[in-house]
Amino acid sequence: MLNLKDRRFVVTGASRGLGLAVARALLSEGALVAVCSRSTDDLKRLYSHYGEQVIYSEVNLEDQRSIEVFGSTILDKWSWVDGLVNNASTLGVRRLKFLMDSSYGELEEALRVNYLGAFKLISVLLPSMVARRRGVIVNVTSDVAVKPEAGWGAYAASKAALECMSYILAAELRGFGVRVHLYDPGDMDTELHRRALPEDDPDELLKPEYSAKPIVYLLSEAGMGLSGRRLSVHEFGDGINSE
Repeated sequence: MLNLKDRRFVVTGASRGLGLAVARALLSEGALVAVCSRSTDDLKRLYSHYGEQVIYSEVNLEDQRSIEVFGSTILDKWSWVDGLVNNASTLGVRRLKFLMDSSYGELEEALRVNYLGAFKLISVLLPSMVARRRGVIVNVTSDVAVKPEAGWGAYAASKAALECMSYILAAELRGFGVRVHLYDPGDMDTELHRRALPEDDPDELLKPEYSAKPIVYLLSEAGMGLSGRRLSVHEFGDGINSE
């Protein structure tokens, strides 16, 4: 077992895809999980199944105040958090397009959600981790952050910024008992991937439930010693489970 019972975790973008898979995996381990997304319909179903194990909120990660209220709600109820998964992401564009065909607003949206939103939520929740000298942050990234490709301008730039921030935070928090992990979940069968590359065969993509397992692993004590590293789902293989 990963010994996550009654641990307190926050997962963004948890209404579907990877975020939902991570939330379900943590809840099945007996953890308490605070989840958010732009819509709460799917989150309500989580709550109806797991009850008081779940805190759910509608949050706009482009809006600082919305993030602050979410964080305050969590801390008012729990007093602290053990871990945060910054999973919520947006392409910033409806379909992939060349960078010079993108608008300022499209780049701004990607940066606000994928980078600044993650930074803001970390800034709200981190003091509770530092105070206890214990905590884990998992920032979900993408291969295009390190291998940029044509058409991925807004998304790739925002994920590259997230990666840079993660390395800096890992170095700065090394002496405070807080781990920071970068995790690339691979190409998954998700709504975001279908929007970006609708021609891809879903049967050749990873299932979110598979890519969620290493995140749960990193949130546990088993992830100690891996802070500050960029890890891919393919480095874990099939050996990650909760047994």
